[in-house]
Amino acid sequence: MKEISVVILSGGRSSRMGSPKATLKIDGISFAEHLANELSDAGEILFSVRQEEDFPDVPIRHIADVYPGCGPLAGIHSALVHSSNPLVFVVACDMPFVSHTVVEELVGRYREGVDAVIPVAADGRGYSACGLYHKKMIPLLERQLESGNYRLGQLLDQCECIVVREDTFADDEKIFINVNTPEDYREVIR
Repeated sequence: MKEISVVILSGGRSSRMGSPKATLKIDGISFAEHLANELSDAGEILFSVRQEEDFPDVPIRHIADVYPGCGPLAGIHSALVHSSNPLVFVVACDMPFVSHTVVEELVGRYREGVDAVIPVAADGRGYSACGLYHKKMIPLLERQLESGNYRLGQLLDQCECIVVREDTFADDEKIFINVNTPEDYREVIR
């Protein structure tokens, strides 16, 4: 995994949770640090935030959104701009059970000329805030951000994307759980 960068996205407002999701803890470790530990074999790990001074207690190199306030699309853009590797695995901080096996599978599926490799649910919904992206997508992301369209699904409709069904990762049914609410959080820490 040394040939890729990992970027943990945390720029969201956490409005449904009521507090920053990146600092929620599992076994005494914040979601962000848990992901960084799990994905530590990567060539570099970055923490995408709205402002660099956000989350000073998280010991991961912080990168600020170039387009602040524009959602996960802006986080992916910043991830690609700031990373030192051409392939970048991004993961939302509220997906604390994503493991290195996901990264390895997506990297294994990557082919020259592809823009992104994204896991998808059985119903076809893409986990676009948990995927492998190539730096060559920066101009496409910039055009979309500058047009005011911040929808990730639209981005994936415009690029060459390989999808990997979530049942490929059958070893862990929690792997793509997204923790958005206090109820979700209580469920995952049981």
